[in-house]
Amino acid sequence: MLMFGDSRGIRGQLKADTASERLPGDIVWIDLLQPEPWEIGFVERITGLKVPSLEELSEIESSSRLRARDGALYLSAPLIYRPAPDQPISTPVGFVLTRDRLITVRFAELASFASFADRPRPPDGPPITSAGVFIELLEAVVDRLADALERSARELDTLSHRLFRKGPSGPLSRRRSVGEADLRVILRRVGHNGDLASKIRDVF
Repeated sequence: MLMFGDSRGIRGQLKADTASERLPGDIVWIDLLQPEPWEIGFVERITGLKVPSLEELSEIESSSRLRARDGALYLSAPLIYRPAPDQPISTPVGFVLTRDRLITVRFAELASFASFADRPRPPDGPPITSAGVFIELLEAVVDRLADALERSARELDTLSHRLFRKGPSGPLSRRRSVGEADLRVILRRVGHNGDLASKIRDVF
């Protein structure tokens, strides 16, 4: 899917002529979600920029995540999304930033992108630039990660109380049975939160 955002903060699918060699001058953001080959070709033709592939964005070395080429800044980051509850998964996301436009390339729906796109904007506010979109997107990503870390910290605190501060509440055999069941749940939740923290640490 190919989406466009203009300097007024309006985002949508532009009915662009795929044979055209240019976009309207007020387009500052081009968002590629699970792009088709023709969409990549169209964006590369009208911008003169290389759209990074999934393989390039999946490079894990930190030296491969940020580079400058042909007057553009290329950044990649493994962002987190949840296709199902308690299932955080990393997905590579690419940013290509120039003075005039920001190109984003992603392969999953991301709540941070949705929250940024849905932000209300004053009609008489200053025009948005490509750098402004880039900064606000990163702020939305950081906000989502901070929320996830806060939820994880609260859950780990609750688990700690269950494990270390829960007193006896019945016959020995019953306490042992309940304790073993509790330990299995606690271990799964600790493992889940450890996995989440590891993925968040890898983002930037």
